[in-house]
Amino acid sequence: MSQSEHESTGISDDQLPADVVPADDNPLAEGLPPGETEGDLLHDGKPTDPPEGEDRDTED
Repeated sequence: MSQSEHESTGISDDQLPADVVPADDNPLAEGLPPGETEGDLLHDGKPTDPPEGEDRDTED
């Protein structure tokens, strides 16, 4: 086997289908924020965003 058989190749964002290109209307296609790992999501989950106009930190 040659070394080239083990090298992975990728494609650029402009070659991706529209449903997996990161955009404002498709946040799931975005990468993880800095410092967040796949394990964080698997073990801790991800909190939901508060509805617009509401603040998560305020108590009634």
